[in-house]
Amino acid sequence: MSPITEAVLAWQNNNLDDTGLLRAIVSYRNWKFPISEAAAIETMAANAPPPLQLTTDSHGKSQLLLWSAPETYSTWAKTAANPAAQHFIDSTGHWIFNLPFREEVDEILLDPLTPPGLFYRKDQFPQLRAMAQTISLENDLADLRANRFTQAAVIRVRNYPRYVIAVAKSTEGQRLIIAPDHQERPFAPVFTADDAARKFIPRAQGGLHAGEELI
Repeated sequence: MSPITEAVLAWQNNNLDDTGLLRAIVSYRNWKFPISEAAAIETMAANAPPPLQLTTDSHGKSQLLLWSAPETYSTWAKTAANPAAQHFIDSTGHWIFNLPFREEVDEILLDPLTPPGLFYRKDQFPQLRAMAQTISLENDLADLRANRFTQAAVIRVRNYPRYVIAVAKSTEGQRLIIAPDHQERPFAPVFTADDAARKFIPRAQGGLHAGEELI
């Protein structure tokens, strides 16, 4: 069973929330991205992002199909018209979902015909793109912590628009929650996404003063 199938099943059984599912999909590193033979040759020659290979359903909707494992593609290929002609690029989710495909794609189908299956509509694409930007940012932060410094990474970290902080609110006003490190230095915790912030909630609630609530 592919990790994506496991994640979708966990989500359907309420063992994974929406943000956790998005993270699993976007952080997955082995998506099979379909391209035509001509695009495969052009991509290798030009070292450029390939043009999208789309399908059209019976209602005229353009669809981007992605597979998480060879076996999920094989399931789909049994009903496909010309499966032998298919070429792929293996790519990370955060690269795929950062592509500018909003106008030309109506739906993204993940592991089509493999239960439980999952698809995203055009109006949900911003959620995928936002998580892709989050994963890319977290990769930048990991590089910076490891002293793999680039000016582009610093700019992306500085300009990221969705940081989450913990704030305590009371009738007297608001204050930033502080999380001392092992040396008791007063650091302010900053998170890249809601799911990361939620892991901090129990510790943050333990630091609330009388009459305060966490916002």
